[in-house]
Amino acid sequence: MPKSGNISDIIAAMIQKGQLEDEATAGPIRVFETHSNKVLRELSRENGLNTITDYIQLMAERVPKEDMESDSALYIYAFHYHNDPSKSHGIPFKFRVIEVSIMSLHYDF
Repeated sequence: MPKSGNISDIIAAMIQKGQLEDEATAGPIRVFETHSNKVLRELSRENGLNTITDYIQLMAERVPKEDMESDSALYIYAFHYHNDPSKSHGIPFKFRVIEVSIMSLHYDF
């Protein structure tokens, strides 16, 4: 990809070369910038490729339906590690925090 491109260009190339379903059919794709198996930031589609350094990795995933339907949600970025957070491994991920009222829970004792 030319450095003058943007994240939308990467998504389009990924769909074409990976023979993936398009975003209209299978849902939008989001792209994360990661380093040392930790998410640094989520990239917008307009973000220029010239702002991405050579020392990071890009991860892409389909946006889950639940994330698209929530208007204002709290998200947590998580990563895997062994005994010490500096020993990270695996693929980092993002999940949505769901607020649950204690009054809405039903217990059968």
